[in-house]
Amino acid sequence: MEFRSAEEVELPSNSKILAWYVELGTPRKIIQHCQAAGQRAEFLAEKIDANIKPYVSPKLARALNDVHDMPKTVALNLKKLLHDPTTDTWNIPNWNEFKGWRYLRKNFKGEHEIDVAAQVIAPDFPKFAQIVRQLGSTATPVYLKSHFQEVLIAHYTDWRTHGTTTVPLSERLQYLKKYFPGDNDAWIKRGFKELEIEEFLFEQLPFGPEDLSTLFLQEKLEKPSRGNVHHRTKQTAPNQLDRHQP
Repeated sequence: MEFRSAEEVELPSNSKILAWYVELGTPRKIIQHCQAAGQRAEFLAEKIDANIKPYVSPKLARALNDVHDMPKTVALNLKKLLHDPTTDTWNIPNWNEFKGWRYLRKNFKGEHEIDVAAQVIAPDFPKFAQIVRQLGSTATPVYLKSHFQEVLIAHYTDWRTHGTTTVPLSERLQYLKKYFPGDNDAWIKRGFKELEIEEFLFEQLPFGPEDLSTLFLQEKLEKPSRGNVHHRTKQTAPNQLDRHQP
């Protein structure tokens, strides 16, 4: 697959993303996960960008993860909204979270959260919304066909982020297989595809997948957070692009 750089893409500001969180009643723990995955996506994209400028936008990679689970509760019925079976814990939503859940279930029931997020984003940021859709889902991995490395980076760092903690890819696959059971051969093939993405990304980096957690935390401690502010990212298309066949 040939990768291309995004043309000028307007990205939402931090305040706009926060407004969407409020509008959709995004629970605090989901916001924390989105932001943690976004920080890791930005970190990884910066390291790749340092080697192959100007093909990768750290701001775009981060923005994708900042918004990817905003409408996560659209997939939850009332029982699952109140009780998380993966941790066997009760989560009583506050009023705004409950109101957001009712809005999502009324207007988008049966749709995947990525598609809902893209619909929410599209009126103000149509080009960005198109790229958000390319994140796909566990069941529909359209990110494998994306022409943007930022999509692969966002997907990979989302899978490497469990809650707010960096975990090995193998641990994430075991978690998904447990809660989304299916054909074992299909999961083996899926795991191989994910490992190919990991290999592709880290071939461009001076460190390995096992170092992501340590280096990310080290850098986070050494410099203050720059926040979540996004404006525009413009990437110049190269003459010869890297090829990746996931």
